[in-house]
Parts: sequence; C-alpha cells; structure tokens
Amino acid sequence: VLGSLMTVLNSLILKLLSSETKHLTQPEPAEQQDEGDVFLDTNHVPAHNIDKEQIILAVLRSVFKHPVVEQWFLALELSSFPPHTLNPVRLKQLCGCLTEMTLTLLKSSAATLREMDSLELISTYLTAAQRAVLKELQEKRS
Repeated sequence: VLGSLMTVLNSLILKLLSSETKHLTQPEPAEQQDEGDVFLDTNHVPAHNIDKEQIILAVLRSVFKHPVVEQWFLALELSSFPPHTLNPVRLKQLCGCLTEMTLTLLKSSAATLREMDSLELISTYLTAAQRAVLKELQEKRS
C-alpha cells in the first residue's frame, strides 16, 4: 500500500513538473455553460497571475519536509530509527520501501530544484545519502 501511494505521489509530482512550461497567466477557453455547472473543469486557470515556481516549491516542500519521509529515509543504513513498534522484518521492509520511493521522488525533482536554485529543500536527503555512503565505505574498508 505504501509503495502504491508513493508511486501515485511521484506521478503527481511528475505531472506538476511537466506542466511547468505551460503558461498559467492565460485562462483556458470556457467550455459549454451547462457542462461547467455540473462538472469541475480541471483545465480552468483563474485569470490572475500564478507563480508556477512558488507552487512547485510549496508542493516539494510539503513532500520533502514531511516528518515521516525525513525520519525514515536511509534509517536502516544509518541505524537511526524513529520510535516504532515494528518487528525486525517489518522494520527492514518499511525502511527499504520508504528509502527506495524517496530516492525516486528525489530523482524526479532534483533537476528542477537545481534550476530554481532551491536544493536546500533536499539538503538533508543529500547529507543523509552522503553519510550512508561514507559509513558503507568505512565498513567495507574495515
């Protein structure tokens, strides 16, 4: 279930990032009046200016600053588990799933964040990955 939800989240982020090139200052043509009364027009954009960069940053901030994602990313590799009541097998599965899916989210959004000069949003993840790699190298060296 967690993997499916994270996949949906990644798909939503990819959709948001792919729509980055669309102009949001021009409203879409209005469809038939009777259809608008019954259905929500998902393509309708208000006439006022919308800063797409601010929207992207707000969404990515909500995802990457979420406590669950932050605390469980590389928890197994760094041996820094948040409080839990999981048995060792479930713990390993949860850590693996969250780390893998968080890496997918990072891959999806890192280039855009770099272009926006906003890598500070994912700096904790980059630091954790660096620590995990250094720890693994030191263990292999020993």
